[in-house]
Amino acid sequence: MTLNYKYFVSNLIFTNSLKKELNILIVGDHPIIASAYKKIFLENSNYRINSQIAQSYSEALFAFSACKFDIVFVDTELSSSNDDLHLTGEEMTLAVKNKFPQTKIILELSANKARLFSILKSVPHDGVLIKKDVTPNAINQATDQVLSGITYYSITTNALKMEAENRAFALDDLDLKILQNLSRGVRTKNLSKFVPLSLSAIEKRKSRLKDFFNVKSDESLLETVKKEGFV
Repeated sequence: MTLNYKYFVSNLIFTNSLKKELNILIVGDHPIIASAYKKIFLENSNYRINSQIAQSYSEALFAFSACKFDIVFVDTELSSSNDDLHLTGEEMTLAVKNKFPQTKIILELSANKARLFSILKSVPHDGVLIKKDVTPNAINQATDQVLSGITYYSITTNALKMEAENRAFALDDLDLKILQNLSRGVRTKNLSKFVPLSLSAIEKRKSRLKDFFNVKSDESLLETVKKEGFV
């Protein structure tokens, strides 16, 4: 019995020593969620994972001064008001990718179409997880996939991405700015203060947006884009 136990322990130590070691940074301000991530990484059967938690984007950047990370899981919806550098998740991601291009970035966000489409088009990433899709299996799969050089998209991300591709990314950043400012109560005649277009160009885009969403009035347009998550 003693010999079998010693053999088991010896074999376990040997097996662990063969595992590739990874450094993973978890950027999030919810202690329970961050702790759940650490537990998942601790139980990972493919890698020996050292994980750290950063509760703000500036803290995440500072962490890179002491450690080189293989993967960073980023909650893109942290409040910048609690951040020393007042960074957004997108800004932090760009900074990391510019300085550490080999680091894999997996972004996490809610199922907001407008935000997701914007991120897919403008923010460098190696994976995107919609928060409601987060499970131990999804996290482990994302880890394996990005390390193999394949971009990971969770189930909901894939569905929304396919919808976006079917629409051929019909809404560009200027369209979204028009919709976002209209939803904030900005009147059409004042939109040129917030959108770098002439009033006539904005009016033409509004007309095209109404055709695109098959509505007639500004009110119906806003109701539809809010319902579909574009604002």
